[in-house]
Amino acid sequence: FVSVPLNSPALVSALEDFRERVMALPPEQRQGVDGSIFAKPQHFHLTVCMLKLCSEAARRRAREVLRGFDFGDATATPPRFSLGGLATFSGRLDRVDVLFMKVTEAEGGHLQALVDSLSRAFGESGLLLPRDRKPVKLHATVINTRFRKGAKGRRGGGRRSPCDCSHIAASLGSWSSGEIKLSEVHLSQRGAYRESDGFYLPLEVVGLQ
Repeated sequence: FVSVPLNSPALVSALEDFRERVMALPPEQRQGVDGSIFAKPQHFHLTVCMLKLCSEAARRRAREVLRGFDFGDATATPPRFSLGGLATFSGRLDRVDVLFMKVTEAEGGHLQALVDSLSRAFGESGLLLPRDRKPVKLHATVINTRFRKGAKGRRGGGRRSPCDCSHIAASLGSWSSGEIKLSEVHLSQRGAYRESDGFYLPLEVVGLQ
């Protein structure tokens, strides 16, 4: 998948603090929430698009698309944005499968236009999953019930079971990351991680600074 890493020390620390503060709430104010459904701080990222890379030829083509993409003004003036506020895809906070931090562009920002154009480039190459052939919904996932541990204790081994994040959003939803500058775009491997910082192992990295 194509990702924007959000694993700076400050953001990793903020996500760890968020988890601790949620788990410190009384159980009745976080129904269905347990420690296994939080995104791992060292994996924190924005997803640009998911790809179908079933062969070495497809992986090679994906690297070529990312390397060959025209980032235009973003190389000289990387987009700036911030994270803040909690939301869901359904709009409901009482039955949540995915809770995420919203992305707000700085004034005059062009992050949305950039990621939409990048996603289209992968679509035109035939590597994009059909469900992602649409404008990118920028978000940073903090809770996903798909991560819930199953009966055997495996992360991701349980069935989806919605949780109630109403109190979480009311009490912790005012946090803001401050300004973030887009510095890298990765072609990331799911399920493989770097030893240096625990982030997804990249097949390709494009630096914008």
